[in-house]
Amino acid sequence: MAKSIMRTFAKSFIIGVVLVGFSSLVNARNQGGGPGLGADPGLPLDGTWQGPYEEFIGGVGSFFQETWTFSGSAELQVTDFAVPGDQFAIYDNGILIGNSSVVPDWSTYESDAFESPPWTADPAVAWLDPHFSHFDESLGNGSHSITIQETVEPSGFSSDGTYSIKGIAIPEPAPMTAVLLGMGTLLALGRLRRMAK
Repeated sequence: MAKSIMRTFAKSFIIGVVLVGFSSLVNARNQGGGPGLGADPGLPLDGTWQGPYEEFIGGVGSFFQETWTFSGSAELQVTDFAVPGDQFAIYDNGILIGNSSVVPDWSTYESDAFESPPWTADPAVAWLDPHFSHFDESLGNGSHSITIQETVEPSGFSSDGTYSIKGIAIPEPAPMTAVLLGMGTLLALGRLRRMAK
């Protein structure tokens, strides 16, 4: 009986060590990276806004040039900024995962497009302002490749768009939790095996 308990504990310990090592690798990979020469930019999962990006993209239906890559679970946020009215379709690995919110065109606010509020060059301010289109989605564990397509442009702007993007890591279970789950599972299996005899 004591040998059985020791064997079960040893198996649980080994599984726990493997899970801790794997968790460390995943967390290191989740940090993303900056754009390399000729590479798609890695999206850091640290909650900082990337950009802001303003590009001449060819009009409605065109994609922005960046493909944002990361691995792991994360909350993905995209916002319009500057002149309100840009709206987006968001793709992950070429599959549509959603659209940003629908907002009125800037011309409905009776303000100058470039000088009066709600205009802002700060994506953090734009994210909190309902005049700007937003996208917010949690993505599960895996490899992600995010592309953004412009679906609506503000009136008077025929080929340029603006957006900013950020990723926020969704924490994996703590290593000790994984160890305890592994131990509990092995103990339960051992007990079921003994009961079956």
